[in-house]
Amino acid sequence: MHKLRSAFTWNRKALVLTDPRIKIKESRDMGLSPYSQLSGRRINIRSNQQDFNYQTFAQSLKNIGISTSLEDGTPRSRTETLHEFHEVLSEQAKQAHIHAFKHGSVEELVSLTKLRNLLLNQNWTETLSTLSSVVKPLCPQLTPFIKPLQQFQASAPIRYIPASGEDSWRMASKYINLMAGDITKINQGQNPVTDTIVCPVLSTSKNTTEIQEKLSEHNRMISDKSFLKSIRKMSPTQAVIKETRSLQKLGFNHIIFSCLPDQDAANIDQQLINAYEAAIKVAHQQKKKSVAIPVLSIGLVNSSQRSAVIAALAVKRYLQKCTRDDPPPKIHMVCPATEEGYEIQAILKQHL
Repeated sequence: MHKLRSAFTWNRKALVLTDPRIKIKESRDMGLSPYSQLSGRRINIRSNQQDFNYQTFAQSLKNIGISTSLEDGTPRSRTETLHEFHEVLSEQAKQAHIHAFKHGSVEELVSLTKLRNLLLNQNWTETLSTLSSVVKPLCPQLTPFIKPLQQFQASAPIRYIPASGEDSWRMASKYINLMAGDITKINQGQNPVTDTIVCPVLSTSKNTTEIQEKLSEHNRMISDKSFLKSIRKMSPTQAVIKETRSLQKLGFNHIIFSCLPDQDAANIDQQLINAYEAAIKVAHQQKKKSVAIPVLSIGLVNSSQRSAVIAALAVKRYLQKCTRDDPPPKIHMVCPATEEGYEIQAILKQHL
């Protein structure tokens, strides 16, 4: 007890009578090590942290084309070196992701998407874990980045890691529910599923989607010429929410119109991912507890696996990069009750 008390009163003699356990709790609540400001002391809270070795650190960075010193031999700051490391790794992950999207497996695509999202948030602890356990066996070209990242972690200021870990609501499996059938009839059971439905629309075509036609039977506004004219002003991947009372018979109070890209768009996969994210974001901003989303890519892409991968990537990406304090809406992903729909649902089950 005396050692702890002296630690917290090293330069603050007036607080000798303060219970050191209170100070420990205050520091840990802020995510800090209570000993980090004491010169001459290095108390390692991470029992499994590796020791920092400058020679290993410099050589591992040299292997990927990064120097730890300037032209005159002056050592670069840790922040500057880490910034360059972040740029190089992000670019390599991007190239690997593009290659996986064209030629790789679904597992490789999902893991690289997770890696890029972690890099975007600069979550180095999870990045290192993902590189070591998932990406390394799938993408060996990223293996040289593991050792320098380990050394970066070893040289980082000691911080207390809360036991609770990441917020549980970010887990995709908790906030996704897979269903099959007619999305316009999901509330016909004894327990209504959701009051918000996503309706895909086409901006550059006079045609309407199947879901749009079904909803227009109960709400003529959806097929009204002036409404369709306003919809065609939307840009692909844009989403807007409208309140509706005429669909209360179906159990819906709000419709989110999600604008789909053209079938011949060069980057149609990315635009479909953006369309999913935009619809979920609108529901989240409106603080909706749940939302029903159809498979947006049906009729636009020619593969069940491709449709499932696009949907899985979009939903997981939104949940991973979401920064709002309130939890996201529960996502009811509704596949059509067709052979293609059941195939998509089966693939989605493997990745959500």
